[in-house]
Amino acid sequence: MRTDLDQQIEYWNRVGSTKSFLHPVNLDRLSDLLAPTASIVDYGCGYGRVLKILFEHGYRNIAGFDLAPAMVEEARQRLPGVELGRRADFTSSAPGCGWSE
Repeated sequence: MRTDLDQQIEYWNRVGSTKSFLHPVNLDRLSDLLAPTASIVDYGCGYGRVLKILFEHGYRNIAGFDLAPAMVEEARQRLPGVELGRRADFTSSAPGCGWSE
């Protein structure tokens, strides 16, 4: 039996990379709160739009996770070198970021 979550994952796997998300990232506000050396996890990162913006602005200690495997794969294509994974990969410490539990 397929759950609602299964249906959501299927939907995002099918159409997620075709969607355009236009909500702004307020980098001025973010930089007031977090230095580029901060550890940032984007849980529900999709194809990595926000992670790409962060990376382009000097944030390097970033990681993204999403439930939809196709979205994670798309993010990996767009953001080589950024830690990305699926829900099953998410632990109390993001891979490669050196964060303590």
